[in-house]
Amino acid sequence: MILAPEDCGCPYQDPGASISNSPICNGMLLFMTLLEGFVSGRCRIAEPCRRVVGVKEADEEYDFVVVGGGVAGPIVAGRLAENKEFKVLLIEAGGPDPVASRVPSFYRNFWNNPETDWLYRTQPGNFCLNEKRKGCVWPRGKTLGGSAVLNGMMYHRGHAADYEDWVKFGAKGWSWTDNRAYFDRSEDNKQIGSVAKSSYHSTGGPMPIQQFRYTPPIVQDMLRGINESGLPVIDDMNDPNTPVGFTVAQTFSK
Repeated sequence: MILAPEDCGCPYQDPGASISNSPICNGMLLFMTLLEGFVSGRCRIAEPCRRVVGVKEADEEYDFVVVGGGVAGPIVAGRLAENKEFKVLLIEAGGPDPVASRVPSFYRNFWNNPETDWLYRTQPGNFCLNEKRKGCVWPRGKTLGGSAVLNGMMYHRGHAADYEDWVKFGAKGWSWTDNRAYFDRSEDNKQIGSVAKSSYHSTGGPMPIQQFRYTPPIVQDMLRGINESGLPVIDDMNDPNTPVGFTVAQTFSK
């Protein structure tokens, strides 16, 4: 039985890139395409009434122009727009976020898709040797929502050492400690004391953070095997003092 699209009270909007145009081809693609059609017709998931209808002609002057509608850009633009005296313009090179990206496990279908991915590669080195001299595939989002569309909703602030390197290169005020207050303000971590360490996480922010409710049993088998091999299994991947290791990641999920 295939359910017809719901009447959401507004015109159906272009959902952005489709899985059916994905460069990936495997046995799951037909199922995913059917599920994408189902998801696109559900009001609470596709949210067609919240999507922009058409493109408004830009004005000649703005108080602020925010370049990039990825993860950070809309947050910055939204905060600025809370002051009704400001006129704010947010611009993004890519199109609307694909409706199918609302299904976290579909993220891989938007890699290497020129509609949603900038198709970057790293410099060739001692990694991804199967790619010869092309370098590693480095997915970066070219769409509203940016790279969050491509990462399965994983919550990771970045390694603390990278922030310190930015400071060394001249980015004053960008250390991990300097950014800590903004992490705390934004986060509503549901697993403090179990997965997340209380000293590095907070509650009350707009972003719900926790592991997905369901973890396949094989994942725990894999972690036990990793531990038996002598490799580190960690709890909190956002602890700045945590070494590189293996864990079940927390995600942006409610």
